[in-house]
Amino acid sequence: MSLDKSYMKIFNTFGEKTQIMKLREEVEEFIAAIESGTKKEQTEECADVMNMINQFAYAYKLNKQDTLCIMTEKVYRTLNRIDNGYYEGKDK
Repeated sequence: MSLDKSYMKIFNTFGEKTQIMKLREEVEEFIAAIESGTKKEQTEECADVMNMINQFAYAYKLNKQDTLCIMTEKVYRTLNRIDNGYYEGKDK
């Protein structure tokens, strides 16, 4: 079974409401791992969050290329803001 179909099978089996709760849980575990976990724990929790995000991306039929373009735009927007002092004096 392809990864895309696997994401959809998992999402459809548990349903949107349950997967929203699971996404929240996985993000909290990732934050905890970043704050005090080992590199292995951080990597595992990052993978869990990414798997959950991918489930929602496939469930809502989000376009991968559009998403990657927007991600790139947002990175460069933030870098531009840093270079132009946008964040100076602000809580970063």
